[in-house]
Amino acid sequence: MRFRPSLLALVVAVTLGASAQPASAAPLTPQSPRQVSGSLAPTKKPATHIKWSPKSLSLAARVGEVTAANLTFAVSGTITKPRVRITGTLAKVLKVRVANLQKAGSHWVIPGEVAVPIRNPLASYTGIVTIYDGSKKLAAALKVKVRTKKPSATTIPSGASAPT
Repeated sequence: MRFRPSLLALVVAVTLGASAQPASAAPLTPQSPRQVSGSLAPTKKPATHIKWSPKSLSLAARVGEVTAANLTFAVSGTITKPRVRITGTLAKVLKVRVANLQKAGSHWVIPGEVAVPIRNPLASYTGIVTIYDGSKKLAAALKVKVRTKKPSATTIPSGASAPT
């Protein structure tokens, strides 16, 4: 029996071609997840911080008078829900108006007032003022000390005051 060379070459070529699969036809296997980096990764918004100016505050106030007490600070970031907490004996005499927060140049000012009571005033009132954005504390607290002065017959009030 004689084979024809062209038929034999065809059978050999088909047999070899079926067993030798190209690399792209290999079954796909799952690969490990890839980490996304660079500009596609989510970025964190920088934290908001404040810096008090000055770092501590010392005031003098006359008994029975109202004295202005502006709290000044610089902000890096944004404050959306400002809130102030005053602690110590200072809370009895210092009242701030957060709703009237004002921008003055590169700083922010919270207007406030110190009103030392006529009855049983202390020699000084001390405490801490802390600023929050909602429930998040923004910076180290501001230490405040108010020294009181008793009015006398020789002192003239700087504004309206209660009679002594």
